[in-house]
Amino acid sequence: MSEKTSEQPAPPAFRLNLLVPVWGAAYLRMFLDYCLPSYLAPGNLPALARWSPVLWVVVGEGEAELVESHPAVAAARRHAEVRVRVCRGAESAYFHQRMTAHYTVAVAEAQAEQGQRAALSFLTAEGVVSAGFLRRLADELEAGARAVVGVGFRVRAEEGLRRLEVHRGDGFLEVDARELAGIVLDAPHAMTRASQWLDAAESGTGRAGNRLKPYLIFEVPGEGFLCHSFNVHPLAVWPQTPGLLPPPEQPVDHEYLQRAVSLERVRYLTDSDDGLIIDLAGDDHLQDELAEEPFND
Repeated sequence: MSEKTSEQPAPPAFRLNLLVPVWGAAYLRMFLDYCLPSYLAPGNLPALARWSPVLWVVVGEGEAELVESHPAVAAARRHAEVRVRVCRGAESAYFHQRMTAHYTVAVAEAQAEQGQRAALSFLTAEGVVSAGFLRRLADELEAGARAVVGVGFRVRAEEGLRRLEVHRGDGFLEVDARELAGIVLDAPHAMTRASQWLDAAESGTGRAGNRLKPYLIFEVPGEGFLCHSFNVHPLAVWPQTPGLLPPPEQPVDHEYLQRAVSLERVRYLTDSDDGLIIDLAGDDHLQDELAEEPFND
């Protein structure tokens, strides 16, 4: 009699760490009430068991208890190990530098514990992800990528939150990528609008161009946006350089990616249908980064 045997899949070579820097009452509310529930949608945290996910929430002084006691965090613990950490000494840093400081708290601990198995997903406190987005990141790394990069779009928080409410389920927020793209098109934040290329008449200045250098967006009437990004965000990185930390004083989408992995192992998400993340931003968010006159050089 022959005995049938079933081949078990090999264990994954990496462990997926989801990193979220968050501080301040407004961002805490946004993360706990909207962004974390989007992680709980089918195809996100519930689909990551194979990679033993760890959700790192790095907060400011005096904010850990609020996170630890929130129902969405309790729900997340059914699918992932959740670790809440405090970042100290970065309170006076500029927004992007403080984000890097918070990320670094989690990166350092994850790498010290997991070594070269630590894969890192750099998420944001105001970022809502589409259904299946987190699983897509894990699948790309398992298929051979050492980094997955893409572009997120900022939308007006007030309108974005209103549109998202209709997608709320029992403890989760399930929104497909097309619906998130629709919110971007209908309610772009001022920073998204400032990235759009305008002709001289449209800009109101007599000069063609856009007012935010890292991104160049062209509207395709009836279809959407075509975006050329000079800074792509590292959505997931499985570093090839042992023990590498994000350079301080820089956003993680600057030199870190070039130091962490070889460029031929980078997977670019070029179609929003492959997965999308949108950032919910208040009207005054980072307005000081916008140029008064359009760039066209």
